[in-house]
Amino acid sequence: MNDRIQELAAEAKEGVPAGLEVDRWIECYNEIFAKLIVRECVAVCMSRVGNRDYNTGRLHCTFDIKEHFGVEL
Repeated sequence: MNDRIQELAAEAKEGVPAGLEVDRWIECYNEIFAKLIVRECVAVCMSRVGNRDYNTGRLHCTFDIKEHFGVEL
């Protein structure tokens, strides 16, 4: 797993309130983790704002997100 994904997972873990039952803890963790990943993706795409060619910008954004998280599809 990419270091940044591990950092986001740790951050999500810290954000879960204490004292939750296991099922609720997992649900809360997953929600926080997903939001953190989406925010990260948005930040990567925002770095491409201003590209004159929309399709080129979109492709760059896709490649940047895959590279940022170390994911191959």
